[in-house]
Amino acid sequence: MLFFACFLLFAVGALAGGSSSRPSPDVVRSYRNLHRELLAPINLYSPQPQTIAPLGPPWKGRNKLANMQNYIRNVYNHEAYIDPEAGAVLTRLRGNMQWILNNRNHPRIGDYQRSLVAVMEEASAQAKHDMQNGLHPVNVRAQHLDPIRSLSNKVSGVVDLFGEGRSELMNSHLGQAERDRFANAFEVLFSEKHLLSSATRLATTVPRLH
Repeated sequence: MLFFACFLLFAVGALAGGSSSRPSPDVVRSYRNLHRELLAPINLYSPQPQTIAPLGPPWKGRNKLANMQNYIRNVYNHEAYIDPEAGAVLTRLRGNMQWILNNRNHPRIGDYQRSLVAVMEEASAQAKHDMQNGLHPVNVRAQHLDPIRSLSNKVSGVVDLFGEGRSELMNSHLGQAERDRFANAFEVLFSEKHLLSSATRLATTVPRLH
């Protein structure tokens, strides 16, 4: 967190280094449609976010510096933003998935698979919050690109691990109800993966970090 914040503060102090072009109406419209298409089938769609991001680009006027400094604080502390450190549960989830794949003949593999479902649901709950707040079309332009990319990489790392028949290896000892929970959590994570990928075209790069 300190490393990221120091970069942001440095960039805010040297405003000439940052720029953020406004996305085209087609890009904005495409994202809005994608958000609805992904969330409506899983009963998560709402035309308004649960919480509205208070600050975002364009940065104009005599209060530009103060607004950008407040923006930095909000990125870390306000629930309408994707936190730069978001995704800890995804790192844990991927580790659990990899362990099951490497130890699928373990005598207690069913217990580990049931534990995996619980962690998947924890990650899914966070993904739902992200998609209904920070990644909502109303808020997405206020997000900083670096946290979006970081979270996108983590979500993709989890979702991609389910491919090529590995999903069956991770739920082979589950009952039907548990398999349904497994599938529902996966669907939410799958939706967030694709929404994050599209959000990179809309998130701000100001302050520039590099």
